[in-house]
Amino acid sequence: MIHPAMESVGLSDPLMETEVDDRRLCERRACALDAVLIDEQGRAIESCKAVNIGERGARLNAPAGDVRVGRRFEVLFHVRPPGREWSALPVEGCWGTVVRTEPLKGGSVGVAIYFDQPLFL
Repeated sequence: MIHPAMESVGLSDPLMETEVDDRRLCERRACALDAVLIDEQGRAIESCKAVNIGERGARLNAPAGDVRVGRRFEVLFHVRPPGREWSALPVEGCWGTVVRTEPLKGGSVGVAIYFDQPLFL
């Protein structure tokens, strides 16, 4: 599904079942960050993986579940420094809205989230 406010440019991702349009409004950087999505009721969707991130949004691969266009989530990105426990990046309270979802091979879901406030990376 696609949020109507996003514009289209071509993109192909080898994990996706079909080619989709790139609707990014700002440049994004490739990454491999573990993430958790927390909805407005405080329920967590764990085992997410951010595959790219930018000032205004991120693309994540999430387990199949209740992630749909228009839902709002707090996104917590996690890193594991060498020899230390998991820790959240200093991006607390990174709220955003799901603007696109697409099925991925293996049953997971690709999720594009547009942040409420820009992240200055």
